Amino acid sequence: MQKVMRTKNLESKIEDLETEGYKIQTQSKNQAELVKRNLGKAFWHILIFLITVWFTFGLGNLLYLIYSYFVNADKITLKKGD
Repeated sequence: MQKVMRTKNLESKIEDLETEGYKIQTQSKNQAELVKRNLGKAFWHILIFLITVWFTFGLGNLLYLIYSYFVNADKITLKKGD
């Protein structure tokens, strides 16, 4: 999910988001992009394991992990505004 936020104090907001677990992806004078990646929910890992382990040997869990890490990451774009 991606959010766009406007803020007067860009550096302060970046520091706040970093304490929440976000990492800076790109940063310029007037804009910053931050991302918070996750490894997926335990419930879904267990369910996928129970359903697919017999014929994928854990590949289903690996694919869910990759999906959660890259596609399902929280992204925030901060723009310096008035």
